[in-house]
Amino acid sequence: MEACSVKNRNEYLRILAVILLLTAGEYLLCRMGQSTLKEVHAGWDKRHYFAVAKDLFDGGAFTEFQYPFVYPVFIWLTGQTERGLLLSQVLVKAFSLAVIWLLLRKKMPEREGMTVMVLLALSPLWCIFSFRYMAENLEVPLLLITLLLHFGRRENLAGSGHFLRKLLLTVLAAGMAWTLMMTKYMCLLLLPVFCLLWGTAAFQKKEKRWLSALFWCAVYTSVVLLLIVYYAHLVAQSQGAALNLAVIKKTIGFSQASGPDRVGYRFIPEARWLLCYGLYAFTGAAMILVSLLAGASRKRILENPCVCAGIGAIALILIYVSARHSTLAPYNVDGYMDRLLGRYVAPVTTLGVMLPYFTLPGAVPASEAAPSRGSLLRSISAAAAGCAVVLGAWAVLYRNCLGFNMSKKFVLENRGFDLLAFSRIGFPAVCVYLVLILLNAFVKKKQVLYLSLAACFLMNDFSLLIR
Repeated sequence: MEACSVKNRNEYLRILAVILLLTAGEYLLCRMGQSTLKEVHAGWDKRHYFAVAKDLFDGGAFTEFQYPFVYPVFIWLTGQTERGLLLSQVLVKAFSLAVIWLLLRKKMPEREGMTVMVLLALSPLWCIFSFRYMAENLEVPLLLITLLLHFGRRENLAGSGHFLRKLLLTVLAAGMAWTLMMTKYMCLLLLPVFCLLWGTAAFQKKEKRWLSALFWCAVYTSVVLLLIVYYAHLVAQSQGAALNLAVIKKTIGFSQASGPDRVGYRFIPEARWLLCYGLYAFTGAAMILVSLLAGASRKRILENPCVCAGIGAIALILIYVSARHSTLAPYNVDGYMDRLLGRYVAPVTTLGVMLPYFTLPGAVPASEAAPSRGSLLRSISAAAAGCAVVLGAWAVLYRNCLGFNMSKKFVLENRGFDLLAFSRIGFPAVCVYLVLILLNAFVKKKQVLYLSLAACFLMNDFSLLIR
């Protein structure tokens, strides 16, 4: 028992040291690199978020603004100055890393969990947004924690167990999903994914317990709806108005930006926006995509269906929501393409970091090391697909080879922050991606993939320092 305790203590100390090192590096990078951005708009963002928070604290609750409340309240409490904002956002992410690691260690060995945690912290969406007044600084940690909570705790619903414990866990999971939506309205469409991830826990151990699955999905949905209605009630009460459907829709974003109340109930995005967001999302995750195409094990995927389906569904939803938003946004009228909001789909890369552990096989026996003809064809196909995505993104997004009516700053500065090396370094950065794609298509080792991801993330992160 004592030896086990010492081992755990050493493990925690190692993780703490790694988190502190990552946090210090993130803080220094953001402090050094923030002056290199020409289009920060910190004052504009700050004014709007502070106005939302002021409305809430004054009891006016959205008399003028219709933004989610979680991030405005956070920066009202912590981000009165830009240096205070940077420090508070870095510290929140440090705490989130600790929570993420605790959730990862329930699904992965210590070394693998630490590797995934480090890669999450190095991913540009996590690392180089901290000096910005952007809700992504809370959305991304919350998204990861919410997803890992669903992956790690859903198994408690299967089999016998205390009903009250299952109910409390369901309330916690649904509450986290609602909080995520109240951080970024576009996460509204992720609620069905989380609900299904949770309720289908009843199907574990090959038991088709349809009634149990339907019951827990219904409980989960009821908790989310109750939170939505209760929050709308508080807003209506603060305004001296009656609770009605209009208030409910307002408080879940239907009147915001390209919400249905503002642009109509149009759900089909334009193909050009789907193409642009798809290319951007899968370029960021190109190494992961190639490794999965080249070496993913069907057995491993079937062993972890909820992880693969959950992350895949979230990726497709984010691409769809982003494309629909840009299709209907007022600054993209009459065929004009003003900006690509890369940060909307960049979570595809950050979430994808977890997939290799659940899909790629472990060590291959020496007797099976020689590549078969089928394996070689998979590698060639994966390499071709990965290169096509990266070159396609470079040609379409950065060189406008299709002749779209596109702004010259379509993916520059804030628009393509997560692939900053593509705009700051240029085609040499594309070449780095292509070389690493070929490497991962033919050398099917997770260690090589992790090192490749770290190299790409760091190249984008440190591009922030290039003027």
